[in-house]
Amino acid sequence: MNTGNTLKDNAKDSFGRSWARGLAATVSRAALIGGLAVAVSACQYFGGPREVNLPEALTHSEGVPSAARTQEEYEERLAQKVQDMIAEAAARGEDAEARVRYSSPYYFQEFLTFPGGLDSVHTDILPRQSRTVPYTATVRVPAVRHSTRLHRFRETAEADQPVFRDVGYKTLSYEVRNAQWVRQSAMFFSERTEVYADGQWQTASGRVVRTIPEQEAMAEGWFRRTIRGITGR
Repeated sequence: MNTGNTLKDNAKDSFGRSWARGLAATVSRAALIGGLAVAVSACQYFGGPREVNLPEALTHSEGVPSAARTQEEYEERLAQKVQDMIAEAAARGEDAEARVRYSSPYYFQEFLTFPGGLDSVHTDILPRQSRTVPYTATVRVPAVRHSTRLHRFRETAEADQPVFRDVGYKTLSYEVRNAQWVRQSAMFFSERTEVYADGQWQTASGRVVRTIPEQEAMAEGWFRRTIRGITGR
């Protein structure tokens, strides 16, 4: 029996089995590392935390209330809103057609002026424990209401001139909604009435009759028929 050959064969078999086990272990480690890499990538793509950059228009929208907005900023915004109201009233007062109002069965002109302007405005802003309405405000503005006599027809109301003047003030209430002041109500309160007579304004005494006399009403009917005949309207 050849003992040398047998020992050589046994050594070869042992070496082959060791090399196979080492190769299998290397392949297993490589597969495990690859699987972990794929899992991490999938997690980052589908469900992992990501940084998202929103457009500036979404993160700094005008309509979104800002927690940093102060009462002083709201006061400035409210002052601007009242200033716009005063300017609109002045523009309306210069347009006779825009001044015409109707309260059945009469037409008349009416408009407000604010002699003191923004300097005469008194504002009371009240903070509230509310996220939807964080502030409310009451505004009081000295005002004068100008008006004409009451007419049956719009044409004669437009042609008339104001002869009544009510001196008083206008109150307005506001609420902050979505970071904007929204007007809730407005009302005028008269403290005294003046009548234009003998070329000057005089404080009225007793009951003020605002309708036109019957004879003038009849003349208005004639005037309106004449205007219709000329204009066809």
